Amino acid sequence: MYIGWGILCLVLLLLSACTPPRFPIEITALSISPEPIVGRVVTLHVEAKSDRNEPDARIEITLPAEVSLVKGSLTWKGALIANRPQAYELSICVLREGEWKIFIGAISQLSSSSSYSDLEILNIRSTVRSAEVIPGSRYRSPIWWPGFRTPTPAPVTVSPECLGNTK
Repeated sequence: MYIGWGILCLVLLLLSACTPPRFPIEITALSISPEPIVGRVVTLHVEAKSDRNEPDARIEITLPAEVSLVKGSLTWKGALIANRPQAYELSICVLREGEWKIFIGAISQLSSSSSYSDLEILNIRSTVRSAEVIPGSRYRSPIWWPGFRTPTPAPVTVSPECLGNTK
């Protein structure tokens, strides 16, 4: 009898461990337009939403060194109203060919020592001719065989605007 209850409790515990906790705040939309071709200024669009009011929320974006912030800020701070998406946009530019990751977080600060968040990753494959934006959930790393060396891309001169120098 006790063994049966023990097994049932263990099964329930394991099942609950398989379901990740869902926090009220989430990133609901991500896009880059037009295609992030090397040297082209593009718009990164982010939307975050919560199913409850979040008086101290923020959106934080982390760019790799190969992607330049042209216009805007990497952080938005404000309040989220329950079930109303908050849109945020900034201009970026890919500086050289390659594959780069952009990290986007939506964070709710409950207190000075407590917060919860949602994190998304956008993977960019960019050349001077084409580009592809792949959400983290759909990204698959290229398969390389032993001894293969990725060719070093030729240097690309980008406009002052791409570097954020619009004086």
